[in-house]
Parts: sequence; structure tokens; C-alpha cells
Amino acid sequence: MTDIAYTARDGVNLAYRVTGQGPPDVVFVPMWFSNLDILLESPSISQGVDGFTSVGRLVLWDRRGSGLSDRGVEPAGLDEHALDLIAVMDAAGAEDPALFGFNESGILAAYAAARFPDRVSKLVLYGTYATTLQQDDYPWAPPEEERALQVQWVTNEWGARDAATMMMAGGNERDVQWAMRWMRNSVSRDRLKATYDMLATYDVREMLTDIKCPTLVLHRRDDLNVPAANGRYIASKIPGARYVEFPGFEHSPFLGDWDTIAGEIEEFLTGKRRPRFSDRVLATIMFTDIVSSTEQAARLGDARWRTMLDSYDGVVRKQLERFGGRMIKFTGDGSLVTFDSPARAIRCAAAVRDELGELGIEVRCGVHTGEVELRGDDVGGIAVHIAARVMDLATSGEVLVSAAVPALTTGSDVTFEERGSHQLRGVEGEWKIYAAT
Repeated sequence: MTDIAYTARDGVNLAYRVTGQGPPDVVFVPMWFSNLDILLESPSISQGVDGFTSVGRLVLWDRRGSGLSDRGVEPAGLDEHALDLIAVMDAAGAEDPALFGFNESGILAAYAAARFPDRVSKLVLYGTYATTLQQDDYPWAPPEEERALQVQWVTNEWGARDAATMMMAGGNERDVQWAMRWMRNSVSRDRLKATYDMLATYDVREMLTDIKCPTLVLHRRDDLNVPAANGRYIASKIPGARYVEFPGFEHSPFLGDWDTIAGEIEEFLTGKRRPRFSDRVLATIMFTDIVSSTEQAARLGDARWRTMLDSYDGVVRKQLERFGGRMIKFTGDGSLVTFDSPARAIRCAAAVRDELGELGIEVRCGVHTGEVELRGDDVGGIAVHIAARVMDLATSGEVLVSAAVPALTTGSDVTFEERGSHQLRGVEGEWKIYAAT
């Protein structure tokens, strides 16, 4: 990996870094806030960068107004950022690279591909959208009033835990801590209002049909931040675009099942997909969730809601220590835990439910046993998604389990009641569900 380098355009210094060897060349188009110095301190982001560099030569950079590039500049429109992108490509010696765009940076990547067709060889868009404000033909973006509330919330929470948790949905505590630092060191709060006003003008709907390079559009089916309808719309408008939808709710491509996404990108860029081997172990996954958390947060107010979450966290940690569970992460209003025994997972879930009930906190729980992929301090794979979907079916106070669990608890004092067969969102086939009693 090279040191940070700079190039200048119209008096603005742009920071960039090159890693890996090509061809192909891939330019990672950053979002409007980023920081190259902190970027790779996130294990999940570092893993993602490793995935790209195993394919080719990767160019990373910070957009004007953000990170290591000059910050004391006015927010810029798409054309200005696209010209900056070309300047970075020239400085890095990337003649006709593939572009990778994520979230809002997908808008810039699509714009650049349409405006500079001779400079972009391929386009990969993940979890992105075509415009920031709702339009008659684009109902998936928020209306102006809703977006104004979102902007106010993000501005107030910039660099704080709640905003970082939302950004790194599905991540662990280390991811959240990193995201808080990344936000604070990317853009200062005093620049947010002007930046969001400029972002509201971004719209590439009419340019999508002008994109001529091969394009791969990727999205997770239950993305918590950008609904998958955005990705489907974009793919339908770009001539010949390939659209692939994955199970999962994580917004960041590098959280959850990144290996499958990386395989799609590698095959698209190189024409082949190497086998990827991950550390997989058999585990029991337990999800817990505070019932009606949004309504309770609104009713209680920020201070009392935070106190409730602290009580929730304390009870969960105490019961995990008692039953031998491993805390993977808190999910804002819930938790993801693994066990080496389904019976202990069920007993722990019941104990958490009962103790929290005495505090007036209602929860629901879902348990599934299957192979998980070990990803540092995190876990991933379809088994995690199944456990989450089982929990989604539970009502207040219920501990629901998948059909994989009852046979593994034979000989214990745990009993079950059948709750019928269900289609789990994002998971193929019908699944029998049981209530632990």
C-alpha cells in the first residue's frame, strides 16, 4: 500500500492512496464523508479492501471537503466531484478503471460513468439510489418533510453512538466505535447543513440510460437504510445491467456475508470467481429484541430510553455469563449472541425475558442452530439470518426456535409447542417453528 498522495484541481488538494496490483484498476468512489487515515482501522472495511486488492489495483480517495482532502471548501455538485474523480484517476495512473459506488457515492459513480464513457470500463453499484428526494416516478426516496427530519436527526447525532449504530447496522461494538471516530474526523458538524442542501440536488435518474459500460447492481433484500427497490430501479434503467439481490439487512457491503458479494464482484471484473474458504463452526444463535422499541423510545424520551437500554444491556450480559453465551453485538434495541448448546441458549433467553419483564421491559427471542462464519469478533452466514427471521415471528415474551433445535435438546427439560410452517423472509423454503416452553 502506498503512502497518502495528493493531486490538485482548481486549487483544491485531493488525497488518495493506491493499494494492490492490476489490472484491473478499481476506483473506490467514497461517500461525501470519509477519512483515509481511519478507513482501514475498521476490520470490516479492511476486509473489504483486501477483497478488492485480491482482484486488482485499488484507488482510494477522499472527496473535497472531507477527510484528508481540503475541507475548507464549499459543498460541490456532481459535476465538480466527477472532475475531481478524473483528476485522481489521472494522478494514480488509472486510465479506464472500474468504479465501485456505495450508498450516495453510487450516484457520483453513475454520473461519472454516464458523463465520461471513455474513462470508465465497468461500474459496480451497491446499496445505492438514484436521487435523494421522493419523485412521482421514484417513491422510494423520502419526501422533503421526512428528509428534513432525517437531516436534523443526523446533524444532532453526528459522531455520536446512535448515528454510528444506524450506519453500521449489523456491526459489533468495535464497528460502532470506529464509525463514531470516522464521522467526527471526516466532516465537522458545522458543514453538515450546507452539505445536505447540496446532496438534495443530486439526481441521476435521467442519466442512467446513458451508461454504456457493463454494470453490476447489488443490493441486500432487507437493507435497513436503503430499500432494495432503489437498486431494482437503477438496474432496470441502465442498459444491460445485471442485478443481484442478497439476503440480509446490513447496509454496509462489508458486514454480514461479504464473501458472497465479493465473489460476484470478482467474477464481474475478471470473468472468474475463485473459491473462498471461511472459518465455519456449528453454533446456536440467539436474537433478542425489545418489543415496540420505536414507540417506547418516542414515549419515554431520549434520557429515559437510554436508561432502559442500559438496564437491558446489563441483564443480557449477566445472563450470558450465567449460561455461557458469547456476546457478538448489541443491535440498538436487541442483541445477537452465540452458544455451544441450544438448551443453554433457550434457558438464557427465558431468563432474560423473565428478568426484563420484572423491570417492565418486554422482549421476544429467536433461536436457531446452524453453521456460522467466523469474521473476527463477528459472525455471519445464512444461519444468522434464519435466527433473526425466527425472532421476527415471535410476539412479546415468546422464545421461538427453528426446526433444527428440538432434536438437539433431547434429554433436556426443554419442551416445545408447534407453531406451524412459515416462509422466512429472504430464506428459501418453508420452516417449521416451535415455541420453547
